[in-house]
Amino acid sequence: ARYLAGDADILLAHDCPALPSHEALATQERVVLRADRFLPYAARGQEFGFPGTPKEPFPLIAYAQRAYFARLFEHVIERGGGVLSYRLSVQCDMSDVLKEVIAAGHGVGWLPESAVEAGADIVPLGGVEWELPLEICAFRPRRAAGPKLDALWAALKA
Repeated sequence: ARYLAGDADILLAHDCPALPSHEALATQERVVLRADRFLPYAARGQEFGFPGTPKEPFPLIAYAQRAYFARLFEHVIERGGGVLSYRLSVQCDMSDVLKEVIAAGHGVGWLPESAVEAGADIVPLGGVEWELPLEICAFRPRRAAGPKLDALWAALKA
């Protein structure tokens, strides 16, 4: 929101080719910094019967409804990768909080793979049907920005 209001020169954000993050960003200059994946995680050794059954749904650690990652989770379900049977256990606004709740053993939640450190106490679950490709991108307005910002943008593109 601050970036779109003009309070920042560059925005670093996750973006999903299948579900763009914000329509206003479509008019911005964009560079992909790296590929990422959005996939389900649980605490090591606690798979909760993922992907669940109607009689035994798994506990879902979900993003608040207004969050971009909540839309990505809904897209995974709509895409029809399989049948998920879950019950909402906890809702969080931020990936860092969601990751802590997952690590504490409260359920299964989707995270960007880049948010999970090597050797973490959480592990990915399921197969590719539950994953969504993501990109970590930089955005900037299509207007004159000045030599310092242009140099930074050129470095990001390289």
